[in-house]
Amino acid sequence: MGKRILWIEDDAIELESLTWGLKDRGYEIDVAFDAKDAISMIHKESYDLIILDILLPTGEKNPEKSIKFPGEKLIGEIRKRGFNIPTIAITVVSDAELERRLKDFNIIKMFTKGRILPSQLSAEVDDILLR
Repeated sequence: MGKRILWIEDDAIELESLTWGLKDRGYEIDVAFDAKDAISMIHKESYDLIILDILLPTGEKNPEKSIKFPGEKLIGEIRKRGFNIPTIAITVVSDAELERRLKDFNIIKMFTKGRILPSQLSAEVDDILLR
């Protein structure tokens, strides 16, 4: 059985373009499309790595709560619940202060959407999971 990755991403096109290389390498990828599903999945399954979109829906049905919120809030909640799973962040946001805050949550690497090649991501995942 391959290493298991939880990919938290609401953009299906982004997912498709970046996951094929990981799947070819034998990684098992589960997808959560919002924060609520991600928390549920982490409690049910064991993951070796999280790949996290910084901007994603909460998953709440109440329209006032379903606005987009930073994935840093989600990773903070995951850490607070005792899950210290290695994490890579992928985001359209390019901000030095955000990057600093994410490092406080033990984010290993941060990539900018649209600037990362599948081969780069696969190499980074290999480096983390096959050390």
